[in-house]
Amino acid sequence: MSKVLSIGLCLPESNWGIIATGHWGEGGVALFHNGDFKVQLDLPPALLDSLAILMDQAIRSGSDGRSFNAGYVTMDELCRRLKRRAPIPSDRMYLDPSHVSHYMHRLRKMLAAVLMGWEPKEWESVSVNSPEYKLAKRLLHKHKFLGYRVSIAADRLALDMQEDSDEEVA
Repeated sequence: MSKVLSIGLCLPESNWGIIATGHWGEGGVALFHNGDFKVQLDLPPALLDSLAILMDQAIRSGSDGRSFNAGYVTMDELCRRLKRRAPIPSDRMYLDPSHVSHYMHRLRKMLAAVLMGWEPKEWESVSVNSPEYKLAKRLLHKHKFLGYRVSIAADRLALDMQEDSDEEVA
């Protein structure tokens, strides 16, 4: 059975889940899934780290994905947490609110692109008015006063982020 645009949009939103794995400051993979429907994104460090922080908050808060105020991370807190994870001090200057807001927008557009059957690198061509972008925006939600969150139940999230180790394994 072909997994096309209409299938991804017709699936119940409450059944979405995310599995994310990688290394802090190095990038990794996020798998968005809903039943047998799966889309995988290879994410650069800033995008994966941002998603991982939001997923961690949702897991820690025990969010059910629908609660009005559970699982949010304010923009200032998101920037602080990203700066703590930045492997290179010079990278920290790109972790201000304007850059982090752009990372979240790009992450939503990348998700929308793969839901449309496009390559993630075609994210710039995704319309913010498309149904796929609107779904991505609901899954990676922003509230004007509360911040960002993953609007997916904590029990549907799996996060495996590794610390970068300078020690070589013999």
